[in-house]
Amino acid sequence: DKKGLPAVTVPANLQAELRPYQQEGFEWLVFMREQKFGACLADDMGLGKTIQLITYILHTVNVLQEQKPTIIICPTSVVGNWQKEIARFAPSLNVYTHYGVKRLKDEALKQYVATEKPHIILSTYGTATQDVETLEQIDWATVALDEAQNIKNMQTLQSKSIRKLKGGHHIALTGTPVENRLSELWAIFDFMHKGYLGSFGKFSEQFILPIERDESEPHKRILRAKIQPFLLRRTKRDPELMLNLPEKQETQEFCPLSTEQAALY
Repeated sequence: DKKGLPAVTVPANLQAELRPYQQEGFEWLVFMREQKFGACLADDMGLGKTIQLITYILHTVNVLQEQKPTIIICPTSVVGNWQKEIARFAPSLNVYTHYGVKRLKDEALKQYVATEKPHIILSTYGTATQDVETLEQIDWATVALDEAQNIKNMQTLQSKSIRKLKGGHHIALTGTPVENRLSELWAIFDFMHKGYLGSFGKFSEQFILPIERDESEPHKRILRAKIQPFLLRRTKRDPELMLNLPEKQETQEFCPLSTEQAALY
């Protein structure tokens, strides 16, 4: 049960007011850091995972006096969004966007981190994969993955590279901790808590086969109990969030293909 965690004061220089459930999410992240547990914030899209992480980073800088940088790795499509959100909600944080052809590399990047002491390095999955040899030599305060389902295919170079990074705290943000297969959950937990779910072979034998092949309810219950402490998931439909959203209305619009499109299809 993730209610009633120790209260944590919101950093004074946060330029926003947190909703009650966002305050709870922030307090949970702080608690998980104190206990040295990795964390997966798996709130529905639109509930404010970004603001909860920004508040948490401000807390590590202001209250915990964290000197090391935090790395946030996100899809390329949301780099601009992260830049705007940090500038809007936490303008006091010093951010370096590690992306593009003019980015600092190798010793230049390590030198920049040592001298400029940025609070946040913002990068993308593609860039972090290319520069992993340098990034894995940096001692991070927090390694945070946005849209963490990007590392779901554990055999890809991207997933293997990102899982090499080491920080004082590992946080995964994702609205979909499992999209298709339980192997995705294993990959995210391997980033958060290396070894917690055992080797992939053992995990496959213990959970994937009985659950995906046989729909075994006892195995589902055991797995749920194992992952629940490290996963915070709220949906827009949770009554206690009191969002009072209207029912979603869907209208179908049908668009016929042209003859040429139909032939290509």
